[in-house]
Amino acid sequence: MDQIVIISLAIECAALFFAAAFLAMIMRSWVKAPASRAFVRTGGFGVKPGMPPRVVMNGGTWVFSFLHEITWVDLGTVAIEVNRTGQNALLAKDLQYVDVRVIFSVHVEPTTEGIIDAARTIGGKVVDAPAVQAAAGAKVTGAVLAAVAARSQEDLYREHDDFLEDVRKRIELDLGENGLVLESVSVLTLQPRTDAESVAGGQAVPAGR
Repeated sequence: MDQIVIISLAIECAALFFAAAFLAMIMRSWVKAPASRAFVRTGGFGVKPGMPPRVVMNGGTWVFSFLHEITWVDLGTVAIEVNRTGQNALLAKDLQYVDVRVIFSVHVEPTTEGIIDAARTIGGKVVDAPAVQAAAGAKVTGAVLAAVAARSQEDLYREHDDFLEDVRKRIELDLGENGLVLESVSVLTLQPRTDAESVAGGQAVPAGR
């Protein structure tokens, strides 16, 4: 009889241990998104091909490592700078050089579609400021180069607002492909270069050098 009691107690203890371990695993598997972040959950049972992933904002969901993968997406503002001054000055339409320094403020669009696009196209386990800068840096630089190349040095100096609007139009659609929204464009420097550095051996140097 004593052996039966001991066995019963052992079984009960083991059951309690496994129940506690299972409960702890369940509690750890609840992942909550903080106010300034969201995450995309992929995988799981019953997921059909073509089904969109689960996006979690301002809430939480179950994430089991043996079933799911998640990508964190920061929703805060990211600054991207284009600094083409001095020896890196840009060539305007009239083959004159212009110092240009522009700051772009962007953020991931806080919608299901925007967050999915950012996670899919920017990639990685975390879509954070460095990842956004790497993904969008070439695009914003290209927009500035094109807007400068389409205008003379004098037009750039006199038509500041027109230049800004052109840059905005050139970049907004491209950023949208990455789930990004353009908040603002700030021109810190936009001025002609008239010194000897504006000429390289008497020949024009392309803007994208």
